[in-house]
Amino acid sequence: MVVSGKGGTGKTMITANLGAVFAEKGKKVLLIDLDMGMRNLDLALGMESRVIYDILDILSGTCKVKQGILRDRYIGNLYMMPASQHPEMEKLTEESLRQLCERVCSKFDVVLLDCPAGMGAVVEMAAAVADQALVVTTPEYAALRDADSLDRMLARLGVSDRKCLINRIDPRLMKKGLIPSLEQIGQLLRTPIAGTVLLDDAIYIGTNNGRLVSVEKGTYIHRNFNKIADRILPADNQPYSNE
Repeated sequence: MVVSGKGGTGKTMITANLGAVFAEKGKKVLLIDLDMGMRNLDLALGMESRVIYDILDILSGTCKVKQGILRDRYIGNLYMMPASQHPEMEKLTEESLRQLCERVCSKFDVVLLDCPAGMGAVVEMAAAVADQALVVTTPEYAALRDADSLDRMLARLGVSDRKCLINRIDPRLMKKGLIPSLEQIGQLLRTPIAGTVLLDDAIYIGTNNGRLVSVEKGTYIHRNFNKIADRILPADNQPYSNE
């Protein structure tokens, strides 16, 4: 599950680009958008014009699972299941989500749940079925406080494998001491930091144009997202490293 304590941290961008990197590594990857009524994962992947069915159509039996899953046109191993723009939440329950995840996990190597921001019912449902949690935050005290509160809630819900990702870091502001340093962030957050992502125009432009910049080889963004992916899902079951 990919989560954030507050909105605007870039959680969906992280989900899309991490999914692309896992797919590039040879994994068959499914991204599930759980942000009912406020879906954006289809936009980040450039699939908005192709959406016909969504997760609630699958859960209600309106369509088959395979009909509600879209395949990325450029990355063959990357797939996406969109959220509904009409949040009829009674169709989404912990049990229905669990059954859906059990079905798709038999077909995919990696499943990423793009959760809504905050600590609502959908996040609790996702926590009940997820093996890991990635908490996306930004170097702002309000965002870090919310990330810590969310992390504590996930711990109470039994999600033991939790990591944080610090997004939208501006090195100039950090160097001047105008935003929390990485050392200060490490003191504020209890969970291991899986990586950091700089504030970068290429990422911003790519997200707004449905372009996955994490798979553009030869760039520092590609190298960085690959390192983050390896820390989240180590190759050959190697232990997690803070390096």
